[in-house]
Amino acid sequence: MTDYDSPLAEEVLTDVAQTFFGARRKLDDMIEILKDYAQTLEQKAAIVIRRAGTLNYLLVEKDRIAAFYEAIGVSDPGELPRCEPPDPLPHLTPGFSLTGRGRFVKTVARQYERLWKACREYRCSSANPLADAKRAEDVCVDLKLVKAMWEIVNSKIREINEESSPSAVLQYAKGFDSRGEKQSKVAGATAGEYAGMDRKFVYRPIPIEEMHLHDFPELPEPYGCRNRIARFAKKIYPAVRGRAGERVARLARQGQK
Repeated sequence: MTDYDSPLAEEVLTDVAQTFFGARRKLDDMIEILKDYAQTLEQKAAIVIRRAGTLNYLLVEKDRIAAFYEAIGVSDPGELPRCEPPDPLPHLTPGFSLTGRGRFVKTVARQYERLWKACREYRCSSANPLADAKRAEDVCVDLKLVKAMWEIVNSKIREINEESSPSAVLQYAKGFDSRGEKQSKVAGATAGEYAGMDRKFVYRPIPIEEMHLHDFPELPEPYGCRNRIARFAKKIYPAVRGRAGERVARLARQGQK
């Protein structure tokens, strides 16, 4: 056995310590990046929810909201039909038309396009990045990235727990002391305390629920479903004429002094 006091042993133990703590620092950094990405994605989810709520506000009635998604070919819209109108309501310039029905149809189509952009930004932002992203790095954060990062972090957690536990490292270090007399000075623990140290330093896997992910659907591209949107809006307009006109006008007034 090699004694702790030998230069070789000291060099090896230094490398072991750097590897042990370096791996944990790297994992801590990865966890912080994941949390930051999840927070950015949650902000993007809030945009989707607000825009879906505004579209629902325009469509007036719950039954018609559900029917709208069916009409454009979305079999499972998830939580979108349940999104409440934001408070305060956003400003939305109505589509130009000489008739109330025309304004309603074009305003619904315009709001759907805004929702489509937000959903796509959430699901796969690299395919359609928002021009007004506050930070350049926010553009690339989407559902796919966060899920992939979550899987990588949890895989690294399992690797660290299994291959770089304090007990394994300390047992390895102990092998460099033939007498075992300096163990407590170097390791700060006895063999009986290894299990407690493992429990103290273990990393807990991150549950997917902590990411607060939303399963927003992949909506059809606005240009491809513009005729279906127009037909649906024209069909429901007579039944919601009064309320629809008031809501289009209210959205147009929002934010104006």
